Amino acid sequence: MNKINKNSGRAIKTTFFVTAVVIFCTAAQMITKPDFTGKWVINLPKSDFASSPLYVAPKQLEITQTPNYLVMKQTVLDNFGQDSIMRVKLWLDGKSSSEMLTGDQRTRLYRMSWSDDGQAMKVDYSSSYSNDPHREEYHTTEEWKLTPDGKELLLDKNVQPDNGSAYEVKVAYDKK
Repeated sequence: MNKINKNSGRAIKTTFFVTAVVIFCTAAQMITKPDFTGKWVINLPKSDFASSPLYVAPKQLEITQTPNYLVMKQTVLDNFGQDSIMRVKLWLDGKSSSEMLTGDQRTRLYRMSWSDDGQAMKVDYSSSYSNDPHREEYHTTEEWKLTPDGKELLLDKNVQPDNGSAYEVKVAYDKK
């Protein structure tokens, strides 16, 4: 009889352990990643450009996020100080990349990944010289985070130009 009780106890412990592992793994997969959907407008007083010009960051972002990708419409200043619209599509699977070609033959290759905790989006891209799409002019890494209330988007941007004059900016956007 003792042998039966010992085997029953082991079976219960094993069942409990397996159930706990399944619940933990399911919960880990259900971690919700931030949704950046919305219209975001730059908040200059909360941003830090150091000695970098303001045109290094979009002044407005309109983002639509789906389970598979994020589409971003960026309002940026062009070389003539005029507003210009750029559209970017980022795949959220962390493996794919998106290539975009601007009117001046500048190419950008985008790659996206999530931080280990799933709460920050990391965007990595390279940009070519104008009219020389195969030669990299600069490489950029960005980390995007939402504030806990979801009303601010914080972007840390690190740029490595091929001329060695690297810079970093911290940009805050307010949700409108």
